[in-house]
Amino acid sequence: MATPSALHSFLRPSGPGVVELVLAHPIGVTEVAVGTVEAGVIELRSIAVSLTPTASPVTELRRRIEARGDELSFELHVAMEGVEPLSHVRSRLACE
Repeated sequence: MATPSALHSFLRPSGPGVVELVLAHPIGVTEVAVGTVEAGVIELRSIAVSLTPTASPVTELRRRIEARGDELSFELHVAMEGVEPLSHVRSRLACE
């Protein structure tokens, strides 16, 4: 059994500057997203979201991952039924 914070995912190149993400969240959500890779930035937007009967009513996910010098940043926006995408997680990892 996965730990509550574990995600299982695959990031697949699908053409020049294009990637696909297939992801299973431990909260009962699965996601397929497509996006772009350009100049150290990956931007992804879900094209399909599936839910188990007890999952939160997530309708859309958007991610931005950026590598700049010695810094890696991540942003996740989540939309739910009746709610536009809102910032859900932001993180930054820097080498010092």
